[in-house]
Amino acid sequence: MNKYINFICLTLTCLGLMSCATSIGTTHLFSVSKDDKKTLESPWEPIHITDNNKKGVIYQSTAETKKTGSDVFSIFLTDAYFRYLPDLGGINEVIIVAKFTEADTENGENLVKVLGPYKSIADMTKGPFFNKPIYGPKRLESNLLSMNLKVYEYDQEEKENNAAMLDFIADLGTSLSVSNPVTVAEIALAKKVAGAINDHNKNDLIMQADITFVGGDKNLHWDANKDTNGLLLKAGELVLIKQEACQVGNCFDYYSSANQENPVAWLADLVMAVPVALKRGLTDAPDRESLEDMSEKINNNDMELSVGMYGVVDSHSGFLDSEEEKSALYTDKTWLRLNIVKGGDASKWEARKALWALQQQVTEKVKSANTDLISLGQTLADAKKAIAALNNPISINTPNIYEGQYYFYSDKDDVGFCIAFSQAVKLIGPPTVTSDSNNATANKTAMSASDRECYILSTGSKRLTEGKYQLGVTYTLTDELKTDWFHLLSIPQPTITKFECLVKAKGTTPAKLKITGTHLNNVIGLDIDGKYINIVNNTSATELNLEKGKTISKLYTPAGEVKTTAPVSVSPCS
Repeated sequence: MNKYINFICLTLTCLGLMSCATSIGTTHLFSVSKDDKKTLESPWEPIHITDNNKKGVIYQSTAETKKTGSDVFSIFLTDAYFRYLPDLGGINEVIIVAKFTEADTENGENLVKVLGPYKSIADMTKGPFFNKPIYGPKRLESNLLSMNLKVYEYDQEEKENNAAMLDFIADLGTSLSVSNPVTVAEIALAKKVAGAINDHNKNDLIMQADITFVGGDKNLHWDANKDTNGLLLKAGELVLIKQEACQVGNCFDYYSSANQENPVAWLADLVMAVPVALKRGLTDAPDRESLEDMSEKINNNDMELSVGMYGVVDSHSGFLDSEEEKSALYTDKTWLRLNIVKGGDASKWEARKALWALQQQVTEKVKSANTDLISLGQTLADAKKAIAALNNPISINTPNIYEGQYYFYSDKDDVGFCIAFSQAVKLIGPPTVTSDSNNATANKTAMSASDRECYILSTGSKRLTEGKYQLGVTYTLTDELKTDWFHLLSIPQPTITKFECLVKAKGTTPAKLKITGTHLNNVIGLDIDGKYINIVNNTSATELNLEKGKTISKLYTPAGEVKTTAPVSVSPCS
C-alpha cells in the first residue's frame, strides 16, 4: 500500500514540477488574404511596389507623400485568445508590452506602451480588450519600423512580489499613463516599467515577437529587390500564433524525436510515458495540436484558418454565419490579432513630438542648480509659443469650405485665397501649385499683411478648368522646415432650367417640387424662406418636398451660391 502512496506522491510531485516549467515556444506570423475568404497566409512577399499592393503600402514621409497622406498609419491590437497559461489554478493577470522603433537613425521614433494588467484572465478565454491603438496615427519617419511585442502572465498566488508590481502598474493609471504615454515623464516611465518587467519576470514571459517592416521609400531600388522577400508595411491584418514548445513532460517522444537511432533516448521516453500521460490527462497541458507546426500546413493549404468578426476561426469565415463563426473559434493555440490602418490624422502626434524636446529642456532647467530665472522664463515662453503655433500653425482662407475641402467654380478666370499663420511661422516663398487639369500659378496680392499672405490662383489666359489643385505651403516653425498641402477642388456651376410642381401641397401633405438642370449633383443646400436646409442630390433632375406656403430663394453648392436666371423666388407649388 505504501508503494502505491509513494508512487502517487512522486507522480504528483513530477506533475507539479512539470507544470511550473514553461517555454515561450515558437511564434508564427501570418497575414490575412484580401479576398472574401480572409484566410491566413504567409506574410512574406517581394520588397517590390506593384499595382496590387501600392495603394496599401505606407510610405516614408516626404513632401510628396504628405500630399496624399500615404505616410500616415496606425497599428491596433484587435483582440487575442489565451491558451495554456502556465499557472496552478491561481488568478491569471496578463500584461502586454509593445515597443516601436523607427530605426534608421539614432534619433528615430522610439515608444514603449504597457497594456494592463488585465485581471482574472482564465485559460481558454479571449482577452478583455478590443481594437486597442498601440501606435499612431502618425507619419512614418523612417523606411524601417521595428515592433517588439511581449506577453507576460502572472499568478499572484505564486509570487508575492508579482502582486506588488501589478498593483503599482495599475495605480499608475490614476496619475500617469504607461498605456498611452504622452508627456516626457510618461514616456520615460513606460520604458522603465517595461524594463523592470523584462528584467525581473523573464520566467513569466509566455509569448514574444520581434518584427521589422519595410515601408515605401523612393531611395529603395524596388526592381532590384523584386526577388527579395520581406515584410512590407501596408494596410491589412496580421495574426501571431504561438506554437507550444515540446519539452519534458509534454511530448511522448521528447528524447527520441531527434535521436531515432539512440536506444537510450527511446528508453527515456518510455520511462516518461506515464508522467506525460498523467499530465495530459489530469492537467491543462499542451497536447498534440498545440505542439504542431502549422506554418507548412497553412502555406500548403492543408489547414484552413481564417479571420472573422470574432477572431481567428478554424474554417473559411466567408462561409459561416455569426453563430457558426463563434463555435468555430480557433482555440488550440494562443493568438494575437493586429490591424494596420493606412491614413488618419497625425497632427496630435506631431504636436506631442514637437513639445517633447521643450518639456525635456524645462525639466532639466528646473533640476539644474545653475538655472537662472531669465533662462527658465525664456524656455517656458518658447514652450508656450510652440503650443500656440501647433494649434493650426497655418490655414487657408477661401470663401467656401465644405467638410474640410476648399471649393470654387470652374468658370472663373482666377480665384483669390489667403494663407493665415501664427507669429511663430515664417513662410518660405509663394505656394507651389500642382494640378491634374492645367498649369496654374499663385501670385501675391496687395491684400497681404503681417499675419497673412494673399494670392490669386490663375492660369493666365485660360480659365481654371474643372479638377483638383494642390497648394504646397512651405514654412518654418520653431526652426523646423515644413510643407503643408491644401486641396482646392474646382467644380462646374449648376444651371437651373426650370422648376415644376409635381404635387401641390394639401393640408399636412408637402408639395413635391422638381428641379431640372445640369450638375445638380453639386447642390448641397437650399434657402427656404431665409432658412438654410441641407440636401443630398445625385441626379440631374432633383425632387424636393416643400411645405405649403414655403418658397425657395437660393440654391448652394460647396463653392457657394448658384447663379441662376430661373424664377426661384416664387414657388410654383404655392
